[in-house]
Amino acid sequence: MNGHDPIPRLRIGMIGSGFIANFHLQALVSVRHVTVAGIYSPNAAHREALAAKANALELGPCRAFPTLETMLISGEGLENFSAHNDEIRSNYLWSICDLAERSLQLLSQLRAVDAALTPD
Repeated sequence: MNGHDPIPRLRIGMIGSGFIANFHLQALVSVRHVTVAGIYSPNAAHREALAAKANALELGPCRAFPTLETMLISGEGLENFSAHNDEIRSNYLWSICDLAERSLQLLSQLRAVDAALTPD
């Protein structure tokens, strides 16, 4: 032991399941302290296959997610890679921004309820 805290694992959620996503998976095999925790792709068969491949490469445990939103709110992935063209990547980024905005609105509403219920 060197007296330092262990390096935490980077948990990745991948967006896409095509050629580039497979290439990223192969590259991540040589990266220490990384887990591919989730895969989202609109193609169910491809996302399941890529999640299985991540597990076979000992990069998991990895789950396939049916929607981008379910992956983002699952807490499984901290970093997200998009393996698509710019137009599709832009659509995913807008989805992420929309989810963040809705989360902030909900948090604001919860704070207002908490303030109303908290005695002075």
